Amino acid sequence: MLTSSKAAVAAVLLLAAAAASAQAPCAENARLGRLQINNQIGGKTMCALRGNDRWQEFHQSGGALIDFKKGPNDPVDPSKQVGTWSVGSSGADTVLTHSYGGSENYSWAVCSTGSASYTLISTGGAGSQNVTVVDGQRACP
Repeated sequence: MLTSSKAAVAAVLLLAAAAASAQAPCAENARLGRLQINNQIGGKTMCALRGNDRWQEFHQSGGALIDFKKGPNDPVDPSKQVGTWSVGSSGADTVLTHSYGGSENYSWAVCSTGSASYTLISTGGAGSQNVTVVDGQRACP
């Protein structure tokens, strides 16, 4: 059974797949490599919005993927680990993978689109998603 966080992420991914009929490659020199992903995504909260669906996941050093929810100190809906993140392959084949347990794994090419802005392009046909990142584990703007 999907938690509300996993269900929201799954909904975003399904909407992305429906909205993006073909995957656009990264612009020239925009695809991030292993070191760049670790430096620009690691230790930061990734923020995404599509329609009314919003998700914000902290990419903790060491690989924990934490759903921010209402924050780590909220008594009703605190942050909690929902999976793991990792960086695989290298060079032009580098991917960011989000694993939520079992077969729920999503791998993405990460393309820089500006300061703290990225497009994630699914390597498994789930389309693309524009995201921003904010430093540390905190709420998205």
